[in-house]
Amino acid sequence: MSQDHFLAFKGLKQYTPEVGWESLHNEDASHRPSASALGAQTGGPEAHQDFATHTHSQTHSQSYASTRAQLAQNPNPTRASHDDPLISELFDQLKHPVDDELSKNWKVIASNVNALSQRMDQLRLLKSQLNALEAETQSLRTQILNQLEDVQHTAERQLSVARLRIEVSSLARHKLADKLKRS
Repeated sequence: MSQDHFLAFKGLKQYTPEVGWESLHNEDASHRPSASALGAQTGGPEAHQDFATHTHSQTHSQSYASTRAQLAQNPNPTRASHDDPLISELFDQLKHPVDDELSKNWKVIASNVNALSQRMDQLRLLKSQLNALEAETQSLRTQILNQLEDVQHTAERQLSVARLRIEVSSLARHKLADKLKRS
């Protein structure tokens, strides 16, 4: 009864991809536009399309009304479906899944696929960590090489300064020795 009341609302529509939105209940003939009125309103090719849509809507409304009548005669459709042995078997299979070798194999395959996807996620994570570590080690290598170059330049400067001191002290010693010999 409540379903009949719900479906009796004015303006209740149903969407189908072929037709679009259409009314669910039968409208009075006074509310229904005629084919000539549809043609006069839109004119041209749209009139044919509107008329076809309206005709399909009427057909759908009539089939809906016959379905409602069948529901009124048999309010419990699941009971009627259980009278059919094939449908009751289908419902039983849906309620209680079959445990055969094929379903067990599929369960094993599904668990293996899940394990594989987890391992692949771990592998991606480890690869990204490895790439980050390689980038960090390459950066450290570059820093060490730059620091070694700086040390080498500093040592070369210190060596050239030491050589210069040696030459200056050698020159000073020769000059001093010459002065001492003359005096």
